Amino acid sequence: SGNLVIKNDEITSDNIFFSGNLVDIDNEFDHTIVVTGYQVKLSGTYKNDVIVFSNLANLEGEFLGNVIVFGNSISVDGDIKGNLYSFSNSGNFSKSIEKDAFIFSNSAIFNSTNEIQGNISIFAANANFDGKVGKNLISYASSTIINGTIDGNVRASSEKLQLLDNAKVNGKVINTSQNEALVDSGAKIKDIDWIKVSPTNESRRLNIFNIIVSILT
Repeated sequence: SGNLVIKNDEITSDNIFFSGNLVDIDNEFDHTIVVTGYQVKLSGTYKNDVIVFSNLANLEGEFLGNVIVFGNSISVDGDIKGNLYSFSNSGNFSKSIEKDAFIFSNSAIFNSTNEIQGNISIFAANANFDGKVGKNLISYASSTIINGTIDGNVRASSEKLQLLDNAKVNGKVINTSQNEALVDSGAKIKDIDWIKVSPTNESRRLNIFNIIVSILT
């Protein structure tokens, strides 16, 4: 199908499903909507849940409910009041998530402007976290790099866990890995518990993750 552009008050019906090659929506919706397209851009205000299927998804509106997004490349530049469920090859997250975030991605980047008030669970090949988490961060990633603030605990099952100079963890860091965590001198870490595992067990966990990512993307 062709392009679909919806601006301001152009739609007044209770349409639920929107589809097009390029979908650009800047409107207010009171109900749950489902959007599909090769490229999807959502501005405006969404008062209920939003579900997106897209190759390129840019979410820059205000989302008062839960957001579920499937895509090759996902960029979240808008505030989410509910939970975020993101399944992608690459994900970039820049704004606030009021509840919990569940991220399945090959590459997940959380910028310094990103704030998650609840918990975050990351299943990725590479996870780079530079924002703030109000509760706990759980990471199953080959590489987990933290340069932000975690008010709760960090639980990482990674080949490499690195805590950079700006990292601050107010709870405990639990590193389940064959390798010891790399901690920069400026990092503010209270307690690290290293649970050393064999390479065989770690490879098995990562292989399972790779299978999940290949199915989703």
